Amino acid sequence: METSAIPFAGRSGRQRPGPSNVIPFLAAPRRDGSSSLQLAAALRRLHKAGLRGGFVLVVPMSGDPESGAAHRDVTWWSRLCDRIRERTRLRVALMDVSEAAGMASAVADEGLRRVHVIDEVTPGERSALIELSRGVCTAHPRLLAEARATAVSAVRPDELDAALRNGTLSGLFAHPITASLPIPA
Repeated sequence: METSAIPFAGRSGRQRPGPSNVIPFLAAPRRDGSSSLQLAAALRRLHKAGLRGGFVLVVPMSGDPESGAAHRDVTWWSRLCDRIRERTRLRVALMDVSEAAGMASAVADEGLRRVHVIDEVTPGERSALIELSRGVCTAHPRLLAEARATAVSAVRPDELDAALRNGTLSGLFAHPITASLPIPA
């Protein structure tokens, strides 16, 4: 089953992808989610990186760099970012996590346009960035999760870190993550 970005109506009434107004979202009550201050800080980082509209947060993870898989991983993630932008017209934010430091920069260096790297992210910012994202693409090679549909706000940063390390990210969400944007690995 393929998913795509949920359209939001603009002032002209035309449908366009991605959230255009985050203020109601920041003010909405959240269960175990990021604080309003964390969300505001994450939003400032996004604006500084040039991300002012809807985006998909990609967390590239690599295998063992000494095994020769790192180059294949960079190529795969680059193709995935291209596919996301083609299918959804959303921007892509690449987030480095400590377990794969430098992987996001390596993917962005593949000549991708409209791709932004967000690094040196604190655990609180990481959770907030996930909440603000239109979708979350994880280490699983065939999953793009719709962030709002999967109750991402209930995920704590330490739970996210453990799930990323263990490959059990889909177990954190309230609804099953549907496979979408499949790309041959």
